[in-house]
Amino acid sequence: MYHANGDIYFGQWTDGLSNGKGTYCDNKGSLYSGDWLNDIQEGKGVELWNYGSIRYEGDFKAGQKTGKGVFEFEGSKYDGDFIDGQF
Repeated sequence: MYHANGDIYFGQWTDGLSNGKGTYCDNKGSLYSGDWLNDIQEGKGVELWNYGSIRYEGDFKAGQKTGKGVFEFEGSKYDGDFIDGQF
């Protein structure tokens, strides 16, 4: 699905909403690939920002990094627990 602003979603969807496995690329170079529930990141997934120089892989709940995950940025790496997007 192509959006008017240049964002792209490809993957599974139901009733016009992202549901199941899919990938969303925004027009600024960020990407999320993983599980979706009603247009929200839910389950396992990978997020890349700044064309891949910042990366998170792990659990999502209600669109937030929540659960176990690995966050890599500026040569550093955090591997552990996240709650509402914070480690």
